[in-house]
Amino acid sequence: MFTRLDDILYPNKVEVIHFEDHGKYIYPIFKNGRTSIQHAKESNNYKSVVNEQIQKIDSVDIFLRDPRDRLISGIETYLWWNAKERPWLDRTTIIHQLAEGIITDRHCLPQINWIFSLARFLNSTTQLHLHRLAMLVHYVGGTITPEKNSLTDQEKQMIMSSDHLQTILKFDKFMFENMTGTSWTMKQIMQTFLEEDPVGYSQMVGRSKKLFNSIDVLP
Repeated sequence: MFTRLDDILYPNKVEVIHFEDHGKYIYPIFKNGRTSIQHAKESNNYKSVVNEQIQKIDSVDIFLRDPRDRLISGIETYLWWNAKERPWLDRTTIIHQLAEGIITDRHCLPQINWIFSLARFLNSTTQLHLHRLAMLVHYVGGTITPEKNSLTDQEKQMIMSSDHLQTILKFDKFMFENMTGTSWTMKQIMQTFLEEDPVGYSQMVGRSKKLFNSIDVLP
């Protein structure tokens, strides 16, 4: 861990829910129906599979959301929590810093980063079945909308004009538009990203690889 933020964004516990009556292992992602998935888990006594146990699973189902809609919803949820827990913080400053990547939160973290977190515990042959979020209703029976603090049109425009956000959402957009409805191993996903946008791929993972490759003191 380089910073405390790493521990927040990539927690030690990764959970997949076994929807036994559907024969599915579903990976809950914040702002992608996670509240509805957790409600279904509790209502049906579904079991969790965590961390190293996930390596034994042959396939995991992941529900992806339109990146723009998810980002706006994630920021609205973050603003709601801050207004409740830290009312002295300035709203406009928070929105600006979220848009520029100065601060972040799991509700706003790109979906590909959630998949990276899961990948720490996948085996090399695990199939990731990617679906659009609209398909989730077939497994949870309905959706639950958590409380949030709505953004104005002007605030939404400020957020979506951020070059930083356009960059980090690039692969979420590609996954949502081109990879849903199909199944992939994690290696295939990364290879596809590399072929689709080598520069974007380097921005996403290249710096981390370069950092670790340059550190020759690690055991």
